[in-house]
Amino acid sequence: IHPEHLKSLNLRFGLEWGDEALRLIASTIQSSVRKEDLVGRIGTSMFGVFLPGASEKDAKDIGERIKARVRDVYFAPKGTEDVLAVQVGGVIFEHELAFEDMFRSAEERLSAAQDRLEFSHLSS
Repeated sequence: IHPEHLKSLNLRFGLEWGDEALRLIASTIQSSVRKEDLVGRIGTSMFGVFLPGASEKDAKDIGERIKARVRDVYFAPKGTEDVLAVQVGGVIFEHELAFEDMFRSAEERLSAAQDRLEFSHLSS
């Protein structure tokens, strides 16, 4: 999950507001997933979500819920209301998979996502 327009927020309002956007997005992601799911920050501005046992439909539903809830977050840096948005890409796998392979595929799906969800199926 990658925040959209984060660089623009940092340039327009300052790094503290970019950090606040990331905190709001992280909190929203965490509140949008199931209790058994794992959410973590990957790098400076990307989040990873592990959905154990989720079907492709489950994953897409959760991804859509995250996107919608992030859009609904009230965010008004310096009194100027702005809309937060995220891109979501994912990987569905049924067998053990090396993290590097899964992550590379997820990044490719994220690049292709634009304004939609993108998933790929990987097998070992």
